[in-house]
Amino acid sequence: MMPNDDVLLKTIPTRGGKKLALVIFNRPEALNAINLDMLYPIRTAMAQWEQDSDVVAVVCVGRGEKAFCAGGDVRSVKHIMEQENLDGVYNFFSTEYTCFYESKTYSKPVVVIGHGVIMGGGFGTLQSASHRVVVNDVTLAMPETNIGLYPDVHASYFLSGMPLWLTRFVGGTSAFLNSGDAQDWNLADCIVSKNIAEKNPLDLKTTAHEYSGVSAVDYVVCALQGIDFASHDNDAHMITKTLQTLQTPSVPQGFLYPNFNAIRKMTDTPTPLDSIRAMEQYSQQKTDNPWLYGCVQTALHGCPNSFALWWVLAKVSRTLSPYVSLWMEATLSTHMVHQKPDFAEGVRAVLIDKDRKPKWSNTHDTVEMGWVDDLIEQAIADYQNSPFGK
Repeated sequence: MMPNDDVLLKTIPTRGGKKLALVIFNRPEALNAINLDMLYPIRTAMAQWEQDSDVVAVVCVGRGEKAFCAGGDVRSVKHIMEQENLDGVYNFFSTEYTCFYESKTYSKPVVVIGHGVIMGGGFGTLQSASHRVVVNDVTLAMPETNIGLYPDVHASYFLSGMPLWLTRFVGGTSAFLNSGDAQDWNLADCIVSKNIAEKNPLDLKTTAHEYSGVSAVDYVVCALQGIDFASHDNDAHMITKTLQTLQTPSVPQGFLYPNFNAIRKMTDTPTPLDSIRAMEQYSQQKTDNPWLYGCVQTALHGCPNSFALWWVLAKVSRTLSPYVSLWMEATLSTHMVHQKPDFAEGVRAVLIDKDRKPKWSNTHDTVEMGWVDDLIEQAIADYQNSPFGK
């Protein structure tokens, strides 16, 4: 592919003569946001690599210093939605989710190496990998309540290792997490130092910044190239062993554990409105905790329908199998962006006009919880009638 393509697909040699397949998100100016033009060739290439006995693993990175991937290209979804193309919106979400599912069930190791900003679909891409690597200065978040959607891409599953009230907080407030949180809550398998390339030079034939443009990320790729896969019969184990040698002890303290008590008071409540009331009380107090205060302000100004939907979904998904909850979300996202004007308004306010003054269709007081329950039930029913549910 040409260097200016949105995604670059290539194979690179390893020490023993086998190959690594590389998926490089190549939209640094858009923080590597994922669009359909990227998803189709990725699926095609991964299907071909799976049948190629010389390819031992797939490695996914993002080009540019700022982000591995800031999520799905929601501007393109808004454009499709404005054309009243319900099938087009569903096609985007179902194709995106198909990529996550195929990565999760891939017969060969899939290594995602994340750096910088990792949000939304980027977070989902990381969590769909068999080997999840992050640089120790990453920022992770599910910020969809800001744009009138909800934490999708299977977040209801990969955040379910937390207590329910904490899952509700992380998704409902669009909380920024760090690599310490990723380590605490099993959201990464290996954390590498941003300066690993400077401290531990590798004797490998490669050009600096050849793959992502980020030295720590390229270092991990080069370390994987140094594995002699031809002399072993367990590729996943060899990758795991190599990554273990790259793990840094310099992981920052996470945000969640130190704020457990305060968070629980605000989200371990009977209803989403009770949670919002508790957050309003917190926001009126003097605080020297800018992280927690920022989370609360984001929730208070985010989309009320999104907050309520996530509140219910975070619990409902725990009663479903991972497979069902994944595909249910694909239909849920489609209905969410069509049944309320919040998604279009959120994208306008946050990403297009950037005035940060969205006019939501409901306040937290007027959210109809019956609508939320019906929406989730409809999504589950649609999944059951879809090709994925048969």
